[in-house]
Amino acid sequence: MDNREITKFGQQLERFANVEALISERMQTILQSAKEALEGARIKYGILESDFDGFLNQYKPYFFKHGFITPQHFEEFFMWLCGCRCPDEPFGAIKIKESDFTLFHEYKELKLNPSGWNEYQEMERLENRINPESAEKAEPPKAAPDIQQMRAFAFAMKPYAEATPEQWENIIKLKTVGDNRPTWIGSRADAYRFAQKSNIKVSEFKKCFKMKNGRELKNCDEPRANYKENQIEKIFSETFAT
Repeated sequence: MDNREITKFGQQLERFANVEALISERMQTILQSAKEALEGARIKYGILESDFDGFLNQYKPYFFKHGFITPQHFEEFFMWLCGCRCPDEPFGAIKIKESDFTLFHEYKELKLNPSGWNEYQEMERLENRINPESAEKAEPPKAAPDIQQMRAFAFAMKPYAEATPEQWENIIKLKTVGDNRPTWIGSRADAYRFAQKSNIKVSEFKKCFKMKNGRELKNCDEPRANYKENQIEKIFSETFAT
């Protein structure tokens, strides 16, 4: 090897050394950033767990009295919170609200029903359910309707749709029943009136009922002002009178 080759080889070694030093420096920066991110995530997880325990202890008597399904442990609630309720939020921005326990209770009820409820349906339900303008306003959990009320409601609504008390409860509370939808056999005007009383959008009525002739409910089905049928309003007022 002559002097020129030795010089060239030395220059290559020097370049390799510089590249190695640069890579090492960048790796240290990446590792430090990852370490800080993991530490931040660990701290955030602890804050969420502390908030969870606080709300659970605060409302425990209320949950027991009204038959709420509560998480068995924080990990179960955490998976639902991040995977369904806040799938698109940065982890650092996620907060637990009091009303989340109501939403979680509804989710577990849907999982118990033989409708094959899954996380994708839950994400859609929550997206439609939560109003972004009021999402920051924490609301205390609301009691589920009494089972006797729902049985009386199901009996009174038989001329309009054959549905179980559980299905009626899901329709009124969750605005959906999954795949096993009952058939609405009443008039379209009555269907529109029921949607109004239940705060169900006309466009979402199909998530609750199949129509007997196949055509979906439309805005043009709104009853006239002098429409004589007011039985549905009477059923609501008599069943859910406070």
